Amino acid sequence: MIRRYISLRTPSIMCDSVLKLSIVDLRGCYLLIDVDNTLCLRQSEAVDVEVVQFLRQLRTDGVVHGICLVSNVVTRSKRRIERVARIADQLDCEFVCAHWPRIKPKPHPYREALAKLGNVDPRDAVMIGDQLFTDILGANRLGMRTALVRPLGQDSFITRPRRVWEGLIVKLRRLYNITSPPH
Repeated sequence: MIRRYISLRTPSIMCDSVLKLSIVDLRGCYLLIDVDNTLCLRQSEAVDVEVVQFLRQLRTDGVVHGICLVSNVVTRSKRRIERVARIADQLDCEFVCAHWPRIKPKPHPYREALAKLGNVDPRDAVMIGDQLFTDILGANRLGMRTALVRPLGQDSFITRPRRVWEGLIVKLRRLYNITSPPH
């Protein structure tokens, strides 16, 4: 039971940033990407120019078939939704804003993103995010491949305590040689 708990919170891929993702790992898939601390700092709209170019090039070169941002905005705040829309515009991609109670790691935001990309099979998608308990857990439950990147900046007061648990999960995963679920 503990192995399954840890396995669902174990990414398929781990790297420092979106820019460090291997094209080999992404070839032929669709990308679902978290926003805060994955693409840009929390409460910011500034996506690094290199990241924008990298993601656009992946699509232009046919490495990936499509991209959809998936963000927990929790409340139906027009300001927060518009922020995610402006970030999606920079990348020329789709986006999903998840609202309470249907937020990551629940399946709804992932399924909505897959539908926006053309009813994509979860096995054909990779979720990229910075949190084990939201981005990685929810995507693993649906059978997606997952990529964990280091957070770009400071965590919110909600996320900060989870980082302690994430550290424990990483240590246990290494200690017991636990891998991500098969995809």
